[in-house]
Amino acid sequence: MAGTVRLDINSVDGLTLRVDGKQVNDLAAPISLEKGRRTLTFGFSPKQRQNGLRVELKAVDGAVKFQPEGGH
Repeated sequence: MAGTVRLDINSVDGLTLRVDGKQVNDLAAPISLEKGRRTLTFGFSPKQRQNGLRVELKAVDGAVKFQPEGGH
């Protein structure tokens, strides 16, 4: 179902994000997603990150429902 989500990220230092290939410039801003499968691709600079990556996907509104699938 389409809706808005927010990413709870342990640190955005040296981190980039693409949703379905489109760059997300503000990782703290809510992200509007269309219905269907979406691909979130994270990139990071090891020199800028002291710790690993922890991300939680949270619904901003009651409309969105999501089910994470495997990762690479």
